Amino acid sequence: MTKEILSRSIDAFISRNKEAIIRDIGTLVAIESVRSEPAEGAPYGIGPRAALDAICAMAEQMGLPNGNYGDRVGYAELAGENPQYIASFSHLDIVPPGNGWKASPYQLRNIDGWLLARGVSDDKAASVLCLYMLKFFQEAGGKLPYTVRALFGTDEECGMSDADYYLANYEPPVFLFTPDGSFPAVCGEKGIFQGDLVSKEITDGRIVDFHSGSASNVIPDKAYLTIKKGNYQLKSDDHIQVTDEGEVYSLVASGKCGHAAYPDGGDNAIARMVRYVLDNDMLQGDEKDFFLLLGDLHRDHGGRDLGIACSDDRFTPLTCSGDIVSRKDNRLIQNFDIRYPASITDSWLAEQIREKLRPLGGELVVRMVDQGFCMDADSPEMKALQNAYEAVTGKSGTPRTTGGGSYARKFKNAAAFGIGPETKADFPSFVGGGHGAEEGLHTHHILDALKIMILAVDNLQDALSGADR
Repeated sequence: MTKEILSRSIDAFISRNKEAIIRDIGTLVAIESVRSEPAEGAPYGIGPRAALDAICAMAEQMGLPNGNYGDRVGYAELAGENPQYIASFSHLDIVPPGNGWKASPYQLRNIDGWLLARGVSDDKAASVLCLYMLKFFQEAGGKLPYTVRALFGTDEECGMSDADYYLANYEPPVFLFTPDGSFPAVCGEKGIFQGDLVSKEITDGRIVDFHSGSASNVIPDKAYLTIKKGNYQLKSDDHIQVTDEGEVYSLVASGKCGHAAYPDGGDNAIARMVRYVLDNDMLQGDEKDFFLLLGDLHRDHGGRDLGIACSDDRFTPLTCSGDIVSRKDNRLIQNFDIRYPASITDSWLAEQIREKLRPLGGELVVRMVDQGFCMDADSPEMKALQNAYEAVTGKSGTPRTTGGGSYARKFKNAAAFGIGPETKADFPSFVGGGHGAEEGLHTHHILDALKIMILAVDNLQDALSGADR
């Protein structure tokens, strides 16, 4: 069919299925699919497994072949003339909800068309759209040149071992896009370096407890400190609540949740606590020295005071965020998340950080390194995505790079593509982003994304087969 007829067919399909799409998103977000302890048939915990079963049940209702790979990755598929396949790869696992929600994060709310719940934008609405993308082509009839497979991961937020498992055991797609970000297409992602700054053992310090954070890639909105009294008087302010507990003070710092890849979008409660402690000169000796290092970490999201600031001509500057802190065995431990451009390496980063720790007797523990990627923005596949976006929105769809991390970095020929808008300019104040409170998208974002995805798959069929259909 012509592109014009295809466009009208997609509009009619979306109109018929709008309510079902919202219903299915509600079903998925109701599942608390945060990674937890492994169980039988559930390597990432019962929540992610429940979400996997739910998406497969939806595919079954649509009459789509479906199943899972090693209890880690779900799939639904539409066979084409060629067994080689084009894939989407979304994820069903979520980060913990955190604080700041006005209602249950696991119950979908619709406020003037804005859908709010944990996972709406990251990445459950996208997972539902991938099913309806297949359903459209199924109802259209006829075989596509290439098979189309929708993959559903369950460990994206905690290291992407699900993608590693899939690639180790199954043939990769000829092209893959992951609807786990924003439009237009993302042709490159920064590297990710996560680790711990660990202090020397401190047995004579004032800190009794210091803890905050739920995940390395989530900016925390609360931080908690218990500290022995000293030669200082503490007062509460707009962001720090101080309680006199007799021999100790208990402090609670308040900020705003956000995604560690975009630290300017949050307000890190750990950073607020560190500044308060240093401004009030509450520490001495080894404790104070380590907090001064934490001050360097939290003072500048670009890593300037750690000596790691950098950028290049393909990516925005490096970002650095400290998102989990704890005290264990008389040591202070600050977890961090760095998103770095292609001009440096993880080994260089590690050495720079170790140089900062050596005078303090501390150590660096490397938790995770994930190399970034950069594709040719002018490849036929990227042009297929770009043209689909431009056809629906009328906006420029020039591919870009990002600090976010997605499944695309695991595959040779892949890109991140949707489903959110490139900017949050039209978001009202009551709607948050991924990893934050009140996470949401408008129904028009979601439904437009479905049309873009369907057109993109059609364009990819043409680009890869070189045939006019």
